[in-house]
Amino acid sequence: MENIYGIDLGTTQSCVARITKYGQPEVLTSFEGDPTTPSVVYYDTVKNDVIVGSVAKESWFGVKPESTVAFIKREMPNENYRRTIGDKQITPVNVSAQILKKLVADANIKLANEENLPPIKKVIITIPAYFGDLERRRTQDAGVEAGLEVLELINEPVAAAIWFSKKNPATKTFLVYDLGGGTFDVSIVRKKPGEKPDILCFDGDKQLGGVDWDRALANRALSENGIESTIEDFEHTPDGSRLLLEAEKAKQGLTTSTSVNIWFRYNNNSYNATVHRADFETDTRDLLSRTEAIIDRAIRAAKIQHSDIEDIVMVGGSSRMPMVLNMLQKKFNKEVDRKLFFPDLAVAYGAAIYANNFHKPSLDIPDPILSKSYGTDVYNLERRGHPMMIYNFFYKNQKLPIPEVKQRFRIRKFNQKAVLMGIYENDSDDQWEDLEKGRLVIEEILEINEPVLKGTPVDVFVEVNKSGILHLRAECKGKQIKMHTKTK
Repeated sequence: MENIYGIDLGTTQSCVARITKYGQPEVLTSFEGDPTTPSVVYYDTVKNDVIVGSVAKESWFGVKPESTVAFIKREMPNENYRRTIGDKQITPVNVSAQILKKLVADANIKLANEENLPPIKKVIITIPAYFGDLERRRTQDAGVEAGLEVLELINEPVAAAIWFSKKNPATKTFLVYDLGGGTFDVSIVRKKPGEKPDILCFDGDKQLGGVDWDRALANRALSENGIESTIEDFEHTPDGSRLLLEAEKAKQGLTTSTSVNIWFRYNNNSYNATVHRADFETDTRDLLSRTEAIIDRAIRAAKIQHSDIEDIVMVGGSSRMPMVLNMLQKKFNKEVDRKLFFPDLAVAYGAAIYANNFHKPSLDIPDPILSKSYGTDVYNLERRGHPMMIYNFFYKNQKLPIPEVKQRFRIRKFNQKAVLMGIYENDSDDQWEDLEKGRLVIEEILEINEPVLKGTPVDVFVEVNKSGILHLRAECKGKQIKMHTKTK
């Protein structure tokens, strides 16, 4: 049987993992010999070449930011993101595909030279738990563009939970705190001996991650030198890009030191700032509080108490910050031992375990759950004034896959010849949600081609696969359309 590999496609770092012949997860190192590859892409417009990884980050990110792309995962939800670099139109799918190509090409060298194994083809790719339908489809498209067969997508905190459960088979209800470079996720999992881990719920923020702490450090360095500009004003210039790199290094330094120096250039002048951990923690208290609020929301959604959490799994490089550990230990009134679970590699290890068990039943693998609620826009006849609202047919945290179900709606006006169908994702647990609280992800016109009576049924058939991707079709009077999110 062909090997299946797990890929952690991260905002700041990515890697490929597998299960060895000894049954242990292993990360396949990059060509440079590192376990992870920076998710940075440089487009060399002179040589018409693409450079990915540490060379792109260290050599070009701070020199030619106009030709370098970083943090692309944050742009996955952005339908309007486009960049023109040379003669290329760059989209989140294109950039993600380049990162995947680099990961696989490097891994293939090791597989061929050391073990005479065929190149990687079939993969499982990890994604933030809070990715919606658009981001999930785009991730799949990136895999296809990279020449891979993406068998499934798996949520990052679920992958981490798989790894934790494998290392800790005892009965436990635990929380996965996943603070990556660009996104933040929380999962609550219950594990009983002899049973699959049960994902009770997850929550998160696609626009909250380590880079926000980096920006805060950069702004502290600027203000310490009396510079009124913020990093947001010039981060896409060479000076801004270099300052962000220095801020990232300073953040890492503050995990073990109480103060660090940040050297940077601004407007052709050189500056130095001494940043103290206490000031850094004060500057970023609001960011940390946002993660706390998401934890509280997840615990409410899981219908448990804070005291029910028996263990905490800290995942993602940015979770190494002392402020995170201190907050969690205080919040849950318990010691957290993060040394055992490889926070930078836990997601990749879990993905490898998932991939290894893809074609066979396993008590290591939990059933995935839906990240969003989904519904269509209809008039709520039960509300005063009959407002247009979202009528949900699937709900956030519902177990996947969801087999096809039929929802019947009715034509509201006489002599209609077409129906505009809109599908919205939202975070509501209720059947009805206000339209403005949802995000329109699919919109199609069902052409009936003949006037129909008021009350004529319109049937919507919808299902969700294990990757959390929707498949829909609508029918009326024998006419049918298939509906899906546009990813380009």
